[in-house]
Amino acid sequence: MERPLRIAIVGEFNSGKSSLANLLLGVEGLPTAAISSTQLPTLLYHSGRPQVFIVDRNGARSEIRNIAAIPEISIARLEVRLPSPRLQGVEILDLPGLADPRFDRGVGDLMLETAHVLLWCTA
Repeated sequence: MERPLRIAIVGEFNSGKSSLANLLLGVEGLPTAAISSTQLPTLLYHSGRPQVFIVDRNGARSEIRNIAAIPEISIARLEVRLPSPRLQGVEILDLPGLADPRFDRGVGDLMLETAHVLLWCTA
């Protein structure tokens, strides 16, 4: 394999996907809430220091420092680098819930094609 094992967390909206991702990470790397919070596919992978990148629909990648300034319309996914030892050799893909009207299924389907393992969450 040329890249780390990629685990995609999929399932119903508000079923604990981000909580499961945080559990696998061993840190609170993703926000969780009682309401559906994941709006963009988010890829988590290892790095020596925390960083957040946006990837637009054309594949252009840029680092961000102020999440409030992100132009949400043009984003295909977020990439989050974390210094979690659990991410050495593994990537975690947290996807918005199925049937969430805010989520463009085409983007998520493209990301799912890159996954080696799917974990299904349900309420």
